[in-house]
Formats: sequence, structure tokens, C-alpha cells
Amino acid sequence: MQLLESMVLTNFNDAMMTNNLAKLQMAQINLTEKINNLFIKSLNQYIQNQNTKFQNKHDNISGSVEPAAFTTDSKAIGKQARK
Repeated sequence: MQLLESMVLTNFNDAMMTNNLAKLQMAQINLTEKINNLFIKSLNQYIQNQNTKFQNKHDNISGSVEPAAFTTDSKAIGKQARK
């Protein structure tokens, strides 16, 4: 009977430890998720800023070129080449 009681107590202690480890693991997962969301938000803002800078450069470059340079009309291209 004493052996059975010690086995039940050991089993109960193991169950409590497993439960506590599961709670710690869930807390770690939640914390990791929050950190990842912050990182993703920051990364998306960086990418958006880089795209905006690139688009602004592209718009500035495009604005300084005459529109005929972007046409497929051979007459307009020929006129552009003669200038």
C-alpha cells in the first residue's frame, strides 16, 4: 500500500510539473508571437519607406526625360535621336 501511495504521489508530481511546463511553453509562444509581430510591423514600415524613396527617385528621373523617349513610335524616336 505504501508503494502504491508513493507511485500515486510521484505521478501527481509529474503531472503538476508537466502542467507547469506546458504553461511556460504557452507563455513563451505568446511572447514570441508578440515579438514577431513587432518585427514584422517594423520590417514592413522599412520596406514601405524604401519603396517610397525608390518611387520618388524614379518619378524625379522620369520627369526629366521627354515623353517621346518612352514611345514606340519610330518617328518620335527618330526626332528624339536627331536632337
